Amino acid sequence: MSAKAQTPWDRHVALLIGTGGLLSGGLIIPIQQSDVDVASRKGTFYAQKGLSAKQPEVTALVDAVMDGKVHKDYVSLGGQQYMITTVTEASFYGRSISTAASGGIVLVKTARFLVVGVYTEPATAAQVVPHVHRFAQELPKLVGPP
Repeated sequence: MSAKAQTPWDRHVALLIGTGGLLSGGLIIPIQQSDVDVASRKGTFYAQKGLSAKQPEVTALVDAVMDGKVHKDYVSLGGQQYMITTVTEASFYGRSISTAASGGIVLVKTARFLVVGVYTEPATAAQVVPHVHRFAQELPKLVGPP
């Protein structure tokens, strides 16, 4: 039985999740046309960990973010639903509405990527939001130019 080879993107999403237990899942999605053309962007993601995101969910999420409508409906990802409660120029924060446990989602849009982090208690938004933002700022340095 052979193990799946780890790609650089798998390592990047593992860095997003980290070892501190803040995030329970992460996802890196390309949004810049030079990284992936718009026609093939539908449902494309580079790596995920701790999530079971399906292509239709990723497509709907990217479309909602790119169209500025992510806050107008629930976000479904990996079988969980989130209500977006905070919108800034390039980020969106929401809380889980699928489980009794508290948790949420952080979406950070950069010029090239949509970085997604999900968390459950005991982690809080106050801890998770800066972590995902720092990772999103560092990601272009990790992957290099398009």
